Amino acid sequence: MTSRRLAGRHPDQPVNRANPRHVVCFAIGLMVLPGLGGVGVAGGQARQHAGHALGTVDFPISCSARTQVEFNRAVALLHHMTYPQAREAFERIATADPGCAMAHWGIAMTLFQPL
Repeated sequence: MTSRRLAGRHPDQPVNRANPRHVVCFAIGLMVLPGLGGVGVAGGQARQHAGHALGTVDFPISCSARTQVEFNRAVALLHHMTYPQAREAFERIATADPGCAMAHWGIAMTLFQPL
């Protein structure tokens, strides 16, 4: 740990630093996401979340086929602004398929909460 003291922080308190991979994915997401407003919506896939329909998402990824359904649900949670639940879903995908860069992108996107 650095000897530099940060304002408002006790010297023994660890400094929380963002994972560089998440920061890069977040930055890419900020550039890409606005262009995805017209991402295809597949019929018959709407699921419930806390009594509200999440809607349908069809966001093809090159990760394992097993993670595609969970990824679509995680993106729907992200668009529903349920960031903690979306982050958990993206983290499960990253654990199941560590090479899935889009799972890390999703985790990074949950760090940006505009509202």
